[in-house]
Amino acid sequence: MEALWGWEILEAVKGTHKEGRKDTPLKGVSADTRSLRPGELFIALKGKNFDGHDFVPKALELGAAGVVVSRDMGDVLGRTEVLHVLVEDTSEALGMLARYYREKLPVRVIAVTGTNGKTTTKEMLHHILSPSFKMVSSPGNFNNHIGVPLTIFQLEPYHELAVIEMGTSSPGELRRLSRIAQPEIGVITNISQAHLDGLKNVEGVALAKAELLENISPEGTLIFNADNPWCQVIAQGFAGRLMSFGLHEPAHIKGEDVRESNGGLSFSINGRHHAYLPTSGIHNLYNALATLAVCYALGLNLADLVQGFKGFS
Repeated sequence: MEALWGWEILEAVKGTHKEGRKDTPLKGVSADTRSLRPGELFIALKGKNFDGHDFVPKALELGAAGVVVSRDMGDVLGRTEVLHVLVEDTSEALGMLARYYREKLPVRVIAVTGTNGKTTTKEMLHHILSPSFKMVSSPGNFNNHIGVPLTIFQLEPYHELAVIEMGTSSPGELRRLSRIAQPEIGVITNISQAHLDGLKNVEGVALAKAELLENISPEGTLIFNADNPWCQVIAQGFAGRLMSFGLHEPAHIKGEDVRESNGGLSFSINGRHHAYLPTSGIHNLYNALATLAVCYALGLNLADLVQGFKGFS
């Protein structure tokens, strides 16, 4: 991560400067003392079963150059050299700082969401695109209000591409995540019944996923599953460039001649480019088609890229 100055952090999170130097560069952002490195900013997040404020002393012991907190820590800090920023909500501050940092970088962001297939599609994209681009992708399933900002903080000025997975289990979450990441390309793998406690029904799931459209660049691209009726409905609400993938309905990237072969799947793209996916399951074929649609949107040569699936696991 490119260093952020103390004054930049204060400006980004709209925080109150309690103490510490504002002209100190902070070399990274951490919300976990187990991975915090000297010179980084520690953000004390609060959850149902933890409170990061309890770990502020440990963060200072490990060499944190600044802390962002939501309650008075004067007795614990008392160190004028450590940047001390007070905010109302540290989780919101994490997202605000990530958006500020993302805006500084010329990186192109690909956001991947959907009921199923998000992580696999993200991994396929990294596998296929990393030989051609200096890039970052979400580690594991870092797809929430903590994971997305922490993924963005992995970016360096030399990175060209970021593939960020985004999940949602309640209304407003995807709007928040996409506002932080500001994607140029959005991918919706599919829409089906999931997270119904927070989203009530499949229509609620579709409405939640549609929040992604609000923050895709006006010159950007929405990639969607043409075989999924809810994805088709969502796509109608996007004013930018549309690109579809599928097996049955007309699509820009269509899988054809699908056959089981040696424990995997052989197929062709639009009847021309032949590929082999060394994993079974039609759901994985859909993930591969979504990946190729992103590659096509980036202007890459599919004839060369389809061969890359051979090494995917």
